[in-house]
Amino acid sequence: MLVKNMVINRTYQIMDEIGHGGTGVVYLAWHLNLQKKVVLKRIVVKISNPQILRKEADILKNLHHPNLPQIYDIFEYDGSIFTAMDYIEGKDLEKVGTRVPEKYLRRWLRQMGEVLQYLHNQKVPIIHSDIKPGNVILTPEGNICLIDFNISISHKYEKVQGYSIEFASPEQVAIAQALMTGNQPPMQIDVRTDIYSTGALFYFLMTGIQPKASKGIYPLTAFKNSPYSEEFCRVVDKCMAWNRNHRYKDGGDLLKAVDNLKKQTFQYRLMLGIRVACIVASAGLIAAGSYCVIRGNKEAKLKAFNEEYNRFVDRMASHQYDEAEQEAIDLLNNEEYSSFLSEDTTERKTILHSLGDISYEEENYYQASQYYKETMDLMGSTSAELSGIYRDYVISLVLNNDLTSAATVLEEAKSRNVDFSDLTLMSAYISFKNNDLSTAMNDVNTLINSDAGKDTKDKAYVLGAEIEEANGRLSEAVKWLESAVTFSGTIDNQRRLAAMYMQCASDVRLSNSQKQYYADKAMTQYQSLTKSMEATVVDHLNYVILLQYLGHAQESIDVLYNLSKTYPDDYRIYMYMAFAYDTLRNDADKLTYAMKAMDLYNNSSTEVKNSAEPNALAKLQGMIP
Repeated sequence: MLVKNMVINRTYQIMDEIGHGGTGVVYLAWHLNLQKKVVLKRIVVKISNPQILRKEADILKNLHHPNLPQIYDIFEYDGSIFTAMDYIEGKDLEKVGTRVPEKYLRRWLRQMGEVLQYLHNQKVPIIHSDIKPGNVILTPEGNICLIDFNISISHKYEKVQGYSIEFASPEQVAIAQALMTGNQPPMQIDVRTDIYSTGALFYFLMTGIQPKASKGIYPLTAFKNSPYSEEFCRVVDKCMAWNRNHRYKDGGDLLKAVDNLKKQTFQYRLMLGIRVACIVASAGLIAAGSYCVIRGNKEAKLKAFNEEYNRFVDRMASHQYDEAEQEAIDLLNNEEYSSFLSEDTTERKTILHSLGDISYEEENYYQASQYYKETMDLMGSTSAELSGIYRDYVISLVLNNDLTSAATVLEEAKSRNVDFSDLTLMSAYISFKNNDLSTAMNDVNTLINSDAGKDTKDKAYVLGAEIEEANGRLSEAVKWLESAVTFSGTIDNQRRLAAMYMQCASDVRLSNSQKQYYADKAMTQYQSLTKSMEATVVDHLNYVILLQYLGHAQESIDVLYNLSKTYPDDYRIYMYMAFAYDTLRNDADKLTYAMKAMDLYNNSSTEVKNSAEPNALAKLQGMIP
């Protein structure tokens, strides 16, 4: 740890610590030779080859651009890597606020395009890889400056280090998750990851929403009563395309789009239309050629649509729900595909139904019910899929505690061609929510012993577990979930089973040997679950909680350290770090991580704060003097 007035590398005198994050600690220092303020960043990264460090230092030191700080050096000191660069007067965009007027955003986006064009056009393209509000400084002159280069400027995925989950591209997230689980990364990052993060930065400045790539992102062009022009929103949306082939190819391409914004205005299009109308008389001479071009364009669009739709279907089939959700939203909001997604197409129904399923698994039952209703409204009275839609719609209403609507829709389902097993499951859920557990369980047993479809029977197994849990019979709930995993093997049922094992392991009514039995079961289940590409941060944190419950504090720290590389701004990671060091009686690290966790918590969104576990938060607060 560096302290005030300490001189390192015989050049930099520490003045103060001015920030810290998942990738390192930032200090304000005095350059003794140049007699000026500079910024030092101690980077949390392992460099096995010093020649790589030297090569990257030389590349960065040779960068000269008005929207970049001058980088003086990258050096190793006392086992750590440091970068030294200009101290930029001003404030970062995190402190500027949101709903920034478009005239300022256009200027800043153009400057971002200029600086990214400069970086991406280097002999070896430089990828910043961590563009976010905190890494862009607004100077007193009203210009922006991109700061805080990570040490990993190479295009090779092996060097992907820290990033901010809210502004990271989908491919960054996928690569980091693969590395964390010991799997081969599915791709390499390229300059288009900076394009995505730039779009995410401006999306935040325009809406106040931190648009995590792991969730569906509502396009700016779909916001009603937006204070921003449609053409500007369209540029930012394109930056954030889930498929990187649909983004601007580099900083220069983005800069060109910003410079052409005026050509995309309504007035420009109107003027162009008038100009075209003036030459209509000559159009007959090339009518046949135009027909061929139009037909060719339509076929090209249809081919592109089919490719994207098939990719979406593949993601749903492989349970890549986050990616599938974004693909679905992109398909529905792409104006060029509107003719292929008319209201009576199978593709549109499939997309809406899938979005309902994704919202259901995320426990956003209100949103799920809306998607299911929209799907149901498109179904004909004799549709083979009508039964399943009614089933999912009613269950989502029940789980959203809208029992009145659920009962009404159930009666409507009885008057239509809805399968008896699905009607039985709907009735079971309504009975369960009405606390008529006996009737609900009778319906569940009827379904298990019937020839009901796979989805219906799978939901029956899960409901059986919920009924037994409501009755206080956790060991019986475990059996239902074990049967569910055996029956369908879905990741969601594996997750439910792991959580139920944990619940049994802490059940005070059980003997120590019984609790140990369930703890061992939970350990095996979580070890398997966290190795999956579908594992979430919550899965990993539950594994950590289990490790700490079983007394494996140091092992939980190792898991949390790896997790912090992927989710550097998640306060829960550092909170459980503090808990682990408390168990190990390491007061210094306990306080460090407790303060870091509380700082991140205080700067979190209202949604994150509302989801905090009260007992854990109280314990964290109690660790800070």
